[in-house]
Amino acid sequence: MSSEKKPNREDFTALFDFLEEFTQFKKFLKTRQAIFRGEQLHKLSQEEVERRNLLGPWSFNFRESLIAGIPVAFVLWILNLVSPPDDLPTALRIGNELLDVSLPFLFPIALMLYAFLAGRFSFCKSDYTALKGQEAKYAYLYIDGAFGIFAQAFYGSSLALFAGIYQKTPYQVFDSFFNGFTVLSASLHGALNLLDPKDLISTSEFTLALLCVIGLAWNIRFSWYKVPSKLFKLNGYSGVLPKAHKKENSALAGPWSQYRLSVLFFSGISLQLLYWAAAFVCGFIGGLLALIIP
Repeated sequence: MSSEKKPNREDFTALFDFLEEFTQFKKFLKTRQAIFRGEQLHKLSQEEVERRNLLGPWSFNFRESLIAGIPVAFVLWILNLVSPPDDLPTALRIGNELLDVSLPFLFPIALMLYAFLAGRFSFCKSDYTALKGQEAKYAYLYIDGAFGIFAQAFYGSSLALFAGIYQKTPYQVFDSFFNGFTVLSASLHGALNLLDPKDLISTSEFTLALLCVIGLAWNIRFSWYKVPSKLFKLNGYSGVLPKAHKKENSALAGPWSQYRLSVLFFSGISLQLLYWAAAFVCGFIGGLLALIIP
């Protein structure tokens, strides 16, 4: 009597797959605590990371971005409930939807670019080796993920709140905010009318713009000083920002100017151009589809 082969079936335990994500969150917290204790996780092998039940550098940084994005998503959800967005022209609506879909795919490119440049340019030219650069790349991912979560969440939430209340499309907000015009003009307009208690719109405009400026300043300080300082210390430098009149110790402090120019300025411009290109392509496709869709 031949035994019949049972077909593969999904087990009921699939209902509890969300517990895996909870386990990953516990790994995230455990990894973050290890970084706060000063452990050099960037030097560990993948086998050692798994044995200690920690997250690798890429997984750790990615989950930090997801956690930091939860307040942003919550703010946008509340705003959509309270004040649904106005109807947009078909081309603009399709373009925005395509851009929303494409943005998650830009994140790995941005992270890879930042990590590569951080690993390469966090050493003076005479000190750099391929192995040191790889370790510094992983160190950057751990540092950014461990110390940047609150700054990124606050800035993203304040910007989303500002965008949602004033009914701007994501492209308009991020594009104009990159140039500084939106928030600065709102701050100036609100400040000039702040003394008039009847002008509640200007007062709220000023307050929201001020929150955006605070979040931006927090992120700039984090990216401009805290990350390179910690990274340089791990690389064997002092990590202390040299003063303008004490250039003789700049080599011992770390390649501050090289890092800022390459990692922040160059990559910032590259990512902005990439975002503009994605917005242009999505807008162009949206315009074509608007001619087809009635």
